[in-house]
Amino acid sequence: MGLVGAGKWGSNIARVLKELEREGLVEFKLIVDIDLEKAKSLAEKHGVPRYSSSLDSVRGLDAVAVVVSIPYLASTARKIASMNIDLFVEKPVARSLRELEELKKEVEARKLVAVPGFIMRFNSVVEYLKGKAGELGVNVLELRRLSRRPPHARMNNILLDLAVHDIDIANYLLSDKTEPVLKAWMHMKVSSDEVVKIVLDYDGTPAMIHVDGISPAKVREIDMITPEYFIRGNTDNNTITYLKTGEPPRVVKVNGEEPLKRELREWIRRVRGENSSSPTLDDAWRVLRILDPILRELG
Repeated sequence: MGLVGAGKWGSNIARVLKELEREGLVEFKLIVDIDLEKAKSLAEKHGVPRYSSSLDSVRGLDAVAVVVSIPYLASTARKIASMNIDLFVEKPVARSLRELEELKKEVEARKLVAVPGFIMRFNSVVEYLKGKAGELGVNVLELRRLSRRPPHARMNNILLDLAVHDIDIANYLLSDKTEPVLKAWMHMKVSSDEVVKIVLDYDGTPAMIHVDGISPAKVREIDMITPEYFIRGNTDNNTITYLKTGEPPRVVKVNGEEPLKRELREWIRRVRGENSSSPTLDDAWRVLRILDPILRELG
């Protein structure tokens, strides 16, 4: 197995792949980055035997995690797929439906595994809410992802950088509904970053998404209004709060394995042909289908 991209998130993935190697699940053989010194530093840190600045060096590997910057995700993944290598591609996978469809065509023609990096599906709070959505039903869903983005992150459109997470969470929690319809959206430049609100209709169930890069406080909340309760999940501190008029609040703490480790473990299972809960490129398509008209209008 190899890793392409030795930046901040690539470093996290390298750490986890090394942990999975110690479990005997993979052999972590190679780190690639256009910046050779970055690749060398990360390889030496984790004891990975090879490093390179050339994408051609991945030939012969079984699977590769692609963790490059957003503008190069789809093209890098396509080149690796052309070498008959299975893929993990960090979110959003592509910048447009066109880019994604070109990648899907390459992957499907070669019968490869390609998994998008939708890490929030493996968050213990999201998994808990998925069960409750099926058990209790959902009348309204609202998601908030607020925090001040660092300067380097502001180079990326906030829709592709952050909103993809929440659209995929909504799709996942309401997967028993028909494909959502984009009902309304708002995008504004505020201060040094962006604010976005999106309203989706899942067969009569509204889902509202609020994402910004300007909040001085980090907020990661999912509100689920069911026929019986208002339920708030906090994916940052792994708590679930139940509210109901006339009853004291009830707080449940949910714990689980690190989401990134679970995500990569499930990818490896899919590569091995085992049962896996990994999302697919079809799930990435469902997210970009919603974002594509907004991105095109924003230019």
